[in-house]
Amino acid sequence: MKKTIAIAALSIATAASAQMTGNQMHQMCISQDSALKASCFNLIAGFSYGVNAAQIQSEQSNKNYKPPVCFPDGYENRQAVDLVKNFLEKNPQHRHHPIDALMMVVLQSTFPCK
Repeated sequence: MKKTIAIAALSIATAASAQMTGNQMHQMCISQDSALKASCFNLIAGFSYGVNAAQIQSEQSNKNYKPPVCFPDGYENRQAVDLVKNFLEKNPQHRHHPIDALMMVVLQSTFPCK
């Protein structure tokens, strides 16, 4: 059951962000519209949750699995929201890329595996 929920969470967040660019996400995140701001938060947090959950499942089922991201103890998905919003604000030259790729780059560079 947990595996199904993890896969569903990652699928939903990825599907929602698959065609979205960093420019579009940035506009949502800086919008004065509370619904758009909530969507920004939910898409980023959902992506982070999906990556984390899928990674845990993969580690449990495959001992040779090498995770792309190593979340520290105490990590909360809302941290990803701050990290991604900060990245989009400070790196406008990358905003034309797909947001799912940008979010993964942000997570991998912030929480690299050693």
